[in-house]
Formats: sequence, C-alpha cells, structure tokens
Amino acid sequence: MENNANLAELSKILSTARMKKGYSQRKVARLINTHHSTYNELEKGNIKKPDIDMLRNLSEVLEISLELLLTTAGYADILDSFKDKAHNRTPKNLKELVRQYRESQMDLLQDSSDKRTRVAECRSRLKSMMFKLEDYDYYKEIFPPEKILEEIKLIYEDLEMCAEKYDYSKLPDDRINL
Repeated sequence: MENNANLAELSKILSTARMKKGYSQRKVARLINTHHSTYNELEKGNIKKPDIDMLRNLSEVLEISLELLLTTAGYADILDSFKDKAHNRTPKNLKELVRQYRESQMDLLQDSSDKRTRVAECRSRLKSMMFKLEDYDYYKEIFPPEKILEEIKLIYEDLEMCAEKYDYSKLPDDRINL
C-alpha cells in the first residue's frame, strides 16, 4: 500500500454514505460480515491499512465507487493494474446494467421472433394466393383482381414492418460509457 492513504477522508466518505443510507455502524458491520468494533475503528480512521475485501463489500453495501474507496485508502497502485472502465462502478451499478442489458436482449429476441412469425405468415398467405392463382378459373368469383391487389398490399405492409430495424434506443443509456 502506498503511503498516501487519507484515512480522515475515508472516514468522512464512509460515515456520510452510511448516514445517507440510514444505517447504523452495527448494521453496516453486519452487512459486510465484520465485527462492529472493527467497522467503528475503520470509520474513525484508526485502521491504517483497511482490508481490500472490506472496502469492496463497503462499496457494494453503501453504493460507493470502489475506485474512490481504494484510492482514498491508499491503494492507487492496485487500481493502476485494473484499467478497465468498470473499476469506477459499484457492483450494484454493474448488476443493474447487466439486468438492463438482459431485459433489452429479451426485447430484441421477442422483436426478432415477432418478425419471423410475421414473415412466415406472409409466406403462407402468398403460398395460398399462388395456389388460388394456379386454378384461377375456379377461384375468380371469390378472389377477384381487386381482392388479390388488396391482399398483396396487406402482405407488403406486413413485410415492410418486418424490414424495419430494431429500435436501439431501447438499449440502456449507459452503453456509450462501456
């Protein structure tokens, strides 16, 4: 650990986040699976080398950036080894982002399924129309040219809707920052 730990600042960050959540020190300690006196000492700034796993758990429970906690606790050197874009997010934020992507994936799959079903229905309608046209003398009374043109127009409209691209605005807004 580098010597630039700012334990007073870490104390302020933890106590502010805890109070914002409305948690007692005992509750936070219970949620991160540590003894309340240990958490109390950490929040007072008396622990000179906070445990990284404890900071990770605090990041999740208090919804604080893990990068902020590690940097403030003096672990900037560890952060340098993790240059991916996810290091400044809390696990809860990442879980929410994954949930949003799963939801949009299901929407995309449903959209694709609906389009395939609609195209298959159009194909069946066209096949039926071709069957009637092959024996047009028999069907011309119930299937006059106006009705054929109307059916072709309806099929065209259905196929046109199927050709539209997926509405990518339904994806999570945070995709730009990935």
